[in-house]
Amino acid sequence: MRRYLRQLYSISLSSSICPLEHFIGAVVGQVPIPVEGGRPFQLVLDAALISSTSRPMASITYDVPSERFFPIMDLDFAGPLRCFSVDVLLCVYALMLREAKIVFVSHSNALLTETMETLRMLLFPLQWASCFVSRLPPTLIGLLQAPGGFMVGIHLDDSLVGKQIHTAQGPEISKKYIQSMHLQYPLLKGTYVIDLVSNSIHQFNGKYVEPCTNLESIAKSLPSAPKLRLRARLLKITDDFRIGPQLDELEEIDSAFDFQSQSMSDYPPRDWTKFPTLTVRDAFMSFMADLLGDYTAFIIPPVEDLSADTYRTFREEFMVDEYMNHADVHCRPVLELLMETQMFSVLLQSRSE
Repeated sequence: MRRYLRQLYSISLSSSICPLEHFIGAVVGQVPIPVEGGRPFQLVLDAALISSTSRPMASITYDVPSERFFPIMDLDFAGPLRCFSVDVLLCVYALMLREAKIVFVSHSNALLTETMETLRMLLFPLQWASCFVSRLPPTLIGLLQAPGGFMVGIHLDDSLVGKQIHTAQGPEISKKYIQSMHLQYPLLKGTYVIDLVSNSIHQFNGKYVEPCTNLESIAKSLPSAPKLRLRARLLKITDDFRIGPQLDELEEIDSAFDFQSQSMSDYPPRDWTKFPTLTVRDAFMSFMADLLGDYTAFIIPPVEDLSADTYRTFREEFMVDEYMNHADVHCRPVLELLMETQMFSVLLQSRSE
């Protein structure tokens, strides 16, 4: 859909005499919704409608994956790697597996949403089941006191920073703002604040928001062998594609169409259409496969009696002790935390059904 909107935007800037309503109506009224797991539809806009000299537009594929396939994601998965180092990214991922209380802060609305949505998708086959708000409006500020975990994004702008720190620049602004967040937001003790601007993780100790001091223990909670494999693949991507924190002006990435600006330092220019999205996705999927193992073998199927009570507790639908004994020793610490999350319960329920 994003590619189609880009094509419509190109048409709106052209000399085409056809109203945009015709193109929108054709998709809304005539293109059917694809069947889940079925054949995709190809949508092609005739470039001759714009000009006889226009280059042909690439066809757009509409499809709906099956329930067990990776969810639909119209992003290039580069967002987290633009603002996080690989080690910080792995710490953020470990916090998500614990279903922690996480607040993301950024100058860029688009990058804030893109990063959070990408991280949520990379949990597959898990689905984030707690509160998720990519940009927190003032009327929903009470969500920061929600029970359980949450992922909440806060846009950092001049109205939020405050006059006393307007003289600061870039990461220094976000650093000083984060230190005073507890004066503006009802943070709960233990809430993590992830700064996309300065590639850092902070935590509220009940009185102050201070740099997180237990990042090493958070990273060590992940199983060593799968983590090293994931880390190596991500490092190769960041090196090959010259992407990482403070390598791009993040404030510039704030467009509805995510047009990539070419700065003077971006030489040779990078072709973002060739970013290895599938490699990033597969790296995290391999990590989750190593972590979860053959968990489906330990799901207790429901009774076949339709008149029986269908409610079951966690231990009545999953052989916890047998699963933990069968799991790799290095995976057990994070699995113990994972099994206490809503994500794992939702996964078991969907697989059981």
